[in-house]
Amino acid sequence: MTSSSSSSSTGWSRFYASADLRGEIQKDLDRLVVSGLGEDHFARSAFASCMLTVLTVWATAHPEVGYCQGMHEILALVVLALEDETAYGCRDSGDDASREADLFALFDALMLGHADNFRAGKGAPVLEACRLAQSSLLARRDPRLARSLDLLGIEPQLYGLRWLRLIFSREFEAPASLALCDAVLAAAADRATPPTPDAFRAALQHFFVSLLVASAPRLLAARDEMDCLAILMRPQETSVPDLLRIARHLDDAPAPAERDRGHLDQPPPAATAAASDDPLVGAPPPEDARRRAAPIRFPTTTPVLRNLADAATPVEINHPAADDDDLALTLDSALSTLAKYANTPEAVAALDKIRFVADRLRVASV
Repeated sequence: MTSSSSSSSTGWSRFYASADLRGEIQKDLDRLVVSGLGEDHFARSAFASCMLTVLTVWATAHPEVGYCQGMHEILALVVLALEDETAYGCRDSGDDASREADLFALFDALMLGHADNFRAGKGAPVLEACRLAQSSLLARRDPRLARSLDLLGIEPQLYGLRWLRLIFSREFEAPASLALCDAVLAAAADRATPPTPDAFRAALQHFFVSLLVASAPRLLAARDEMDCLAILMRPQETSVPDLLRIARHLDDAPAPAERDRGHLDQPPPAATAAASDDPLVGAPPPEDARRRAAPIRFPTTTPVLRNLADAATPVEINHPAADDDDLALTLDSALSTLAKYANTPEAVAALDKIRFVADRLRVASV
């Protein structure tokens, strides 16, 4: 009798725990809005009925992590990817059962390398990842920016937790956020085949550093800690194509210490000045810079990323010497302002030409 009573009690406990979990998840789903989409997008989605079940089953199957706020936004990225594939004819719309199975399989695979980022408490992996990205990885790629953030007392978890946990999905509007997620997954695949959790976390940190470098002109011009945090919490002025170019550049280019030792194999300043008849453009870029000028082509099937990546060409990231700070900020500010008004193909083409000349100048001046 006691054993039967105990079993019944355990069963009811699980039932009520599951009911509480479903209620918590449903509240988050009811509030789910992705920038760039209508407020009722997910309520009208063919996957709407599947999302609650997928999150509930996943959380129950992984009690060491459970459900955390933000997981529903990761699932939203998977839903957008499946909707994209359906719209482009890459998959059949299917019935509820097949949609639910597909959604769970993809979400589970994504969380294999991402679940640790939702762990909380002292020593949580995501906190260490934020600290490592800002203090160590950024210092190797952009020492000046790293010192500036350190002097301002910027704690990386204040902005980095959201960046990493949500795979930057709140920083950009859809479909650009989906394109960026694709790029992270493609970068993980480049690091290990098949991709491993460690490769996925390394790819996330790489794009973390890339987004910091992309925001460098505004961050270096920030007046104080609050001004700097406001930029980091809303870095949308950086476009995803620009971010992909910078991420590719940082993958290809040696760190500043290596560049100082001549690993870029660039000609000395005297040879550079004489290597071109054009006083505006200066010397042609070194061979590795010409190689990086090829369009980015990440191994992905998502048409959105292909369109963005094919339209992008890598940029040269070089902060000028202290005497040239004002000129560099003026140039970056002018390019940013022009980008806001590039609303036609002709304007975009003109802006790309300006960027190309600016990049050539930067390469020649290194």
